[in-house]
Amino acid sequence: MKTKVLLTAFITICTTLLFAQPQLPFTPYFDNPVLEHGEQGSWDEGNILWSYIYYEDNIYYLYYSSSTNIWSQPISIGLAISTDGYEFNKVEGPVFVPDGTGFDAWSVSFPVVIKSDEGYILFYSGGPNLTGVSSIGQATAPNPEGPWIRSDVPIIYAGSPGEWDSQGISPESVIQTDSGLIMYYTGSKAGEPWRVGLVCFNGITWVKYDDPLTTDPPFAESDPVLKLGDPGFWDDETAALCHVNKIPTGLEMFYTGSHSDNFKIGYASSADGITWYKNSENPIYSYEDDPFAVANDYHVVANPTIVVIDTLYYMYYDYGLMGPGYISLATTPVLISGFNDQIVLCSGTLMNILPNPVKDKTTIQYFVKSKSLVKLSIHNLNGQLISTLVPNKLTIQTMANNPNETIVCCNPEGKPIRIL
Repeated sequence: MKTKVLLTAFITICTTLLFAQPQLPFTPYFDNPVLEHGEQGSWDEGNILWSYIYYEDNIYYLYYSSSTNIWSQPISIGLAISTDGYEFNKVEGPVFVPDGTGFDAWSVSFPVVIKSDEGYILFYSGGPNLTGVSSIGQATAPNPEGPWIRSDVPIIYAGSPGEWDSQGISPESVIQTDSGLIMYYTGSKAGEPWRVGLVCFNGITWVKYDDPLTTDPPFAESDPVLKLGDPGFWDDETAALCHVNKIPTGLEMFYTGSHSDNFKIGYASSADGITWYKNSENPIYSYEDDPFAVANDYHVVANPTIVVIDTLYYMYYDYGLMGPGYISLATTPVLISGFNDQIVLCSGTLMNILPNPVKDKTTIQYFVKSKSLVKLSIHNLNGQLISTLVPNKLTIQTMANNPNETIVCCNPEGKPIRIL
């Protein structure tokens, strides 16, 4: 009796994705940077960095932190707007400033913006003076451009003296989950590495993640969720300054790692938001990948902020505190990973496969309902890739009786197979 091997035809045809994964590597924008520090005499003539991208109604809102001199002068939050994600125009003046009193008297920075039922919420890091411990504050506004109305007290405080996040904290990403809002933040202790922490909103207050197995400082009150790299690894000195998105299997994180003052960007994923697994290809993006950084001898790409629009990841990043004040962009197509025992469709159709079962070869046809990025591949039932037939091809809209493409699929295993 002949052995039959069942194969899965896996087709990804997506035009609008709430959850996605990046197809590595990222490609730097040819005309970087996309945003520069202001001219001499402007409020943002110093470094611009610690940005956050928010997208709504075909508008890209790029919030950023800046000052006339970020080392010695108060820090405010600015805003630049784009209709395509590449060309940005600054809103005149800062959109949110320190008010001279309270926990954020000196600085407001590290903006994160989300939409709420009442309008918009700005989370930010506030500092009382040049060297004071920073806390996380909150402001609200009727639209993404403001005006922003601040709360008088922090919503999240730094850790007690001796804790891993006692020097200061800054928000990185805020995500709506089935159980409420969660926030990833960067924390640090004097002389120690920057790390990522997690805090959850219980409807009344924000509660930091605390591993019950760690009871002594610096982890008595709370614990970081992203581990530093092993000694000598590219991220053994910093694993923080991140952006977190939802994906089909849970969450993904783009984070800043450093070793010997060289800062790069890594990728990690998690099913529960607490235990994170770093990508084997890390770092996924380096200053060596960015011609603008190479030309200017920058050894930093840091502070990634991500938005996924249609079939493309947009990753904005800066060149750190030592840079002269630029924000740049790298992109990569969306990739839905994994496999199933049936066809996966978002906005297209995989037509009848004939002949099927297959002894030598068969024909596969597909069509899409709108302009889409298509990947068609064959996997066995163990999830192993057998063949990639269409490698992330941008395909135009077509009708069912006029397929986008006809692919002749040869039997890769040399024995009878059935494509499901």
